[in-house]
Amino acid sequence: MVKITKLIPVFLILLALGARLLPGPRTIDDSYITFRYARNLLAGEGFVYNPGVPVQGTTTPLYTLLMTGLGGLAGGSTADFPVIAWLFNAVADAATVILLWLLGRQVRHELAGLATALVWAVAPYSVTFSIGGLETSLYTLLLTGLAYAYTSRRNLLTGLLGALALLTRP
Repeated sequence: MVKITKLIPVFLILLALGARLLPGPRTIDDSYITFRYARNLLAGEGFVYNPGVPVQGTTTPLYTLLMTGLGGLAGGSTADFPVIAWLFNAVADAATVILLWLLGRQVRHELAGLATALVWAVAPYSVTFSIGGLETSLYTLLLTGLAYAYTSRRNLLTGLLGALALLTRP
């Protein structure tokens, strides 16, 4: 017989994924800035919004590079970035709910961690930003991972996740 605690991560993952995958991508305007940078990188134009005009205009360098890498695997400069971002963000949010639950366990408040994970899984704003194609899901995952690493006394991982969070949303 399977213990209920072994089903908790499965339930949290399915809940977070379902809340984000059912509505489909609802890409919002700022996401297209990131996607344009990624397209230009993949097309060999460089890290620019307009080819030939070297202006830094993205507010999320790490997410842009991540979208570039995923886009390279999914069609290059013609990749469907709204779908790539939608799927990536759903997975990132599913990982976040697991980290929230584990963080609650880490600090000996498992029920609080579980409640926080459940709220994040279905909170309207978390779902809206996720399906909108923004970097919020990655940023939240990195910050939650940072908190978990810190409470686990993993100093190197804490520093790395902090640095990646800064590169995601300076």
